[in-house]
Amino acid sequence: MDENGDDEDSLEYRKTMTSAVPGMEISETREALAEMRLMWENHSPFHLFYSCNELLHTPHLTCSQFAFLYLHGQIKKRNLKNTKTVK
Repeated sequence: MDENGDDEDSLEYRKTMTSAVPGMEISETREALAEMRLMWENHSPFHLFYSCNELLHTPHLTCSQFAFLYLHGQIKKRNLKNTKTVK
């Protein structure tokens, strides 16, 4: 047992948080998601949401590129998690 009274073998619930987007910190990923949410909330027939616009917090990444990388990373993390639990 450790100092918290937890069994060493049952520490599987303690997970290491990693970013879904390779090369980005978790905070950068969250900032980009928040920026995209704000852009979506502010869109209207007169102020359109363009997925080809670059994000301010992630230079050289467009909304669509970030969305693809984020979705791909989430699926990859879930598949990795599922293969670990199957073993």
